[in-house]
Amino acid sequence: MALDEDREAGSAAGSALVAGLVMVAFGYYAAFTGTSESALYNGSVVVFNWVMRIGGVAMLLVALLFFLNWRPALLLDAACSVLIGLGMLGIGLIWLFNGDGLHGILVMVFGGLFVRSAARNWGSCRGPGWMKTNTAGLQQPADPGPVSDSRSDPPMHSDTVHQAGVETTDEPEGFLAGLGRTDERSEEDPSDKP
Repeated sequence: MALDEDREAGSAAGSALVAGLVMVAFGYYAAFTGTSESALYNGSVVVFNWVMRIGGVAMLLVALLFFLNWRPALLLDAACSVLIGLGMLGIGLIWLFNGDGLHGILVMVFGGLFVRSAARNWGSCRGPGWMKTNTAGLQQPADPGPVSDSRSDPPMHSDTVHQAGVETTDEPEGFLAGLGRTDERSEEDPSDKP
């Protein structure tokens, strides 16, 4: 992987690991209970607990796939993140309209963060040649090949350039190039000097 891709995969792996651990903790150990008179609100609390449980396990699996250097994990992370994020946004709206404003807003903020992460990961894996399978079956990024810069002119060799009738030489110009040149007198025989 290239340096940017390594950094991106490492960042996504760390984010998926932290999200998975927090979600599993909330889903299994700090599960909410709905005590409202609204069946919709109480049902959304049950759904929230299951989103935390299933989504947390899914994010932990995505983190494991990142650590195994499986390139499609970025796409899988995007899919899991968008599902979790949209679920949290919907749950947050239900909570907000049923009088649980603080929790509703917090759940919506985290849902938005998941959707944003999904969009970033989806954008990252849409580039040309974003994965290449190696012999072990794990995914590696494709070699983009030679990169050409369309803004630069084609290379010009100084022995073929003619400007205003003056032919240039292959010798480099400038102060540092002058330091590298040998003085003709230093190449002469020292016995010739007076």
